[in-house]
Amino acid sequence: DTEWWAALSLAAYNGHAGAVSLLSSSASPAELDDALLVASFSGDVKVINTLLGQGANINARSPESKTPLMISSAAGKKEAVRVLLQNQANPYAVDLDQQTAAILAEKSGHKEVSALILNPDSWGTSAEGLKVATEMSLAQEALIGEGVEEVLEHEDVNPGPVSVSPTEVSIEESRASAEPERIRETAQPIAGVTSGNSNSHQQTREESRTKPMVALNGSTIHARSAKEAPVETMVLAAYHEESLPIAVAGVDGGVAKMRRLDEPSGTPVEVTEGTVIPGTSYRVKEVTSRYVSSKEGKGRMVDVSRVRVEDIQKGSTHLLVKDVSGQTSDTYAILAAPNSQYRYVVKPGDVFGTTQPGIGAKEYQVLDIRPSAVVIKDLATEEVLSIARDGMIVP
Repeated sequence: DTEWWAALSLAAYNGHAGAVSLLSSSASPAELDDALLVASFSGDVKVINTLLGQGANINARSPESKTPLMISSAAGKKEAVRVLLQNQANPYAVDLDQQTAAILAEKSGHKEVSALILNPDSWGTSAEGLKVATEMSLAQEALIGEGVEEVLEHEDVNPGPVSVSPTEVSIEESRASAEPERIRETAQPIAGVTSGNSNSHQQTREESRTKPMVALNGSTIHARSAKEAPVETMVLAAYHEESLPIAVAGVDGGVAKMRRLDEPSGTPVEVTEGTVIPGTSYRVKEVTSRYVSSKEGKGRMVDVSRVRVEDIQKGSTHLLVKDVSGQTSDTYAILAAPNSQYRYVVKPGDVFGTTQPGIGAKEYQVLDIRPSAVVIKDLATEEVLSIARDGMIVP
């Protein structure tokens, strides 16, 4: 309309779950995300669940860098907040003013909502949330496994769709069962294809829920058709932030100021290398002061100081950048291709290859993972591309 509201967003804001269900089935990823953001204002749980079920990004960002959880928290929509948390919303994400959802709820006078966010034991569980958690667990397992050599076949030689649920089988079992019997005896794993129209957003979302996941690092994807570039046909099927309750507020020499994001105040505490951040299981391993030139130019320098921490309970390490939360070494994305039986799990730094008739071999490196796109670079030409949720490759 004249205020740029689409039908789906209007239905979502006004709590019309039936209309949302009808409209969202053919909506683009961007439209789903917009609808989820506006639904978070009104807090209708059924609408939120419908949009999440259709593939809306639970950690989508508004123009003000607010997530659905932040919006519902500031509006005092307690049950909406609970549902979002059950579905793996990042409680430690921050907005442009470095405020978490708990802080926004506290400032708006919704102390019960703030207390809910800061007490994970009170969130409860949901069937959909457990599915997401299982997917995240299997994706993490795939990341530490071996990659795959895959041949993307033509649709006209499709032996039929193979439905394998990653929530019901292990990664190794799903790899084996996903391979058609007629090619399973080959020396390398080769996946068959799934049927359907690659231009359908809805179909891509449905297929991505049934394909087993394999790590893309070190993998090679072979295309039999010159018209089907492996990278250009990919879409961002899912994005998951690994939440950490800490953030870097600043670095002064060898001293780091760390914020506890699981506290409403978020008052920074000073730590040095070798010390444990008070009230957490994170030990500081390295403190680095760093400034880079702003992309906007004009000579402005941006503080991107870093602190590497180790979780002494789990043994994992994480690199944190000043004023950035949720972006840890465990944050990953899932890519899907319409003529592949696999979903590919990627994280920053991964390198993978593709081959295509008439073009030959190419190597790409994953530079960055964002809620809206995976940024990759062609290592030969240094061209930077983005694999977005709608499949567009943006220079």
